[in-house]
Amino acid sequence: MGALVFYTFIFFIGYLVVHGFNLLAGRRLLNRRIAALVIVCLVALMHGYKIMTSPVPSQQDIDASQALGYYVMFPILIIVTACVFFGLQDKEDK
Repeated sequence: MGALVFYTFIFFIGYLVVHGFNLLAGRRLLNRRIAALVIVCLVALMHGYKIMTSPVPSQQDIDASQALGYYVMFPILIIVTACVFFGLQDKEDK
């Protein structure tokens, strides 16, 4: 659950940074959701690399691929699904 909160926080930081960049530019240069997803995916790649190259803790009965799925892939899947859902909702509203 902590990984989901972490990636959601990264998403909103990226979203707000891109929003600020668009405000400074005076027009919409970048799509905020897509740019935030790209930032989240870059952080997920670094996190996944760290999981795969680090030794597994001796107290936990989990291997690296299970940790990668639980701590990286699952939160990213939830965030991407939410972005697609809200993107489709915005298109229906317009």
